Amino acid sequence: MRKLFQTIFILITILSFWIVVSSAFGQKPLEATYPAVPGVTTPETTATTIPDYIRYIYFVSFSLSGLIAFLVILREGLRYLTAIDKPANLVAVRKNIQSILGGVLILVFAYLIFSTINPEILSFRSLFLPALPSQPITSSPTFRYTSDLLTRLATLAEDARSSANTTLNFASGIKSLTDNCSCGNTASLCQCDGGSVGSQCNALNCYVGPNSHPCGQLKDQIESAQKQIADLKDKIGFLGNKSLAEKDDLRENITKIVDEKIKWYEQNIAEEIKVLGQVQGEDAKKYQQGIIDNLQESRNWLNDEKRYKTDLVSDLTDLAQKLKMLSESANQIFQLPQQCTTNVKDKCQARCKSGVEPPGVNGCISDIPCLYGCHNASLGCQPDTCQGGNPCPTMEIDIELQKVRETAAEINRITALIIKTINLIPEKRQSSF
Repeated sequence: MRKLFQTIFILITILSFWIVVSSAFGQKPLEATYPAVPGVTTPETTATTIPDYIRYIYFVSFSLSGLIAFLVILREGLRYLTAIDKPANLVAVRKNIQSILGGVLILVFAYLIFSTINPEILSFRSLFLPALPSQPITSSPTFRYTSDLLTRLATLAEDARSSANTTLNFASGIKSLTDNCSCGNTASLCQCDGGSVGSQCNALNCYVGPNSHPCGQLKDQIESAQKQIADLKDKIGFLGNKSLAEKDDLRENITKIVDEKIKWYEQNIAEEIKVLGQVQGEDAKKYQQGIIDNLQESRNWLNDEKRYKTDLVSDLTDLAQKLKMLSESANQIFQLPQQCTTNVKDKCQARCKSGVEPPGVNGCISDIPCLYGCHNASLGCQPDTCQGGNPCPTMEIDIELQKVRETAAEINRITALIIKTINLIPEKRQSSF
């Protein structure tokens, strides 16, 4: 008998060691297929723990006991019917049935007693502390603060702000340069109406030539600023289109990623709350509540993220609108300086030097100037300085510059909000965990 107990102990030790080693070195499917039993997890892989095996064996034994008791009672019932004329057999059948019913009652009462005293006795849980739930943390959407989408939005905001400020600088430069243009830098076109002594030198109009531009030496600086404005105008238009495209991507991100994750958390929270209602024991309830708290915290943060990204969608819409307005004003400032030359004929008045000789010159002995013909005077019919002030559309340029200034301020405000919102997302994420 002693050797039998030693053999059983060795077999149990080897079996336990094999189960522990199999669980530690990987999860592999079992070679044998165990029958499914209601109310217990069926062992399927080597990751099944010893408490799970004991629980499975307990429920299988309990189920088999009930099945065996039913079959034995059925057999003894048949014997009872066929042994009416044999009193000795009837007594034996009654004793067998009473024994079977007594065993079944013992099993039932044992289960009821244990479940009443402490349901954890029948749970066969591991004696080790449970590991913290990793599913809610590892599956939480960490893409939100390392996502290329948010990086692109931050870059877009910086580019938009830089382009707006640079446009304002060049627009202000054009305004300052064109304010210093003058009709006096242009040339007058003069014409003599005949060759006689009484012929007149007539001023036709002012014109722009290689050396007679209304802006003089500032012409090259204005043209350089215009070129910069033209390049910025194209870039601003691109940024406006990119803002609309990123807005659509962000809206799709909310719908297909954030909303789906919120839905996933809501479903898991509901399932874990149901499990909490079924769990017995203070420690088990605390553990289950910790899982629910983690899930709810991640769900709440996702709701915040959705709100942040919805705000970004609105900001991107406003940014695209302001960039379009800035592009239109920049285009006007690019074109308006060209009117500095086209307005010369209308805004500048030509002047010519007439054929009048002062006293004592060319035989003019009178005390008053003598009038000779255009070709008889020493000065002849020559162009004089044009008059008329500044031919550039300074008022129109000033109006467009004010538009650029106001729009650039709005773009700075919107981009600051975008960058602040993007920065709030990882800050909120870190403060929630």
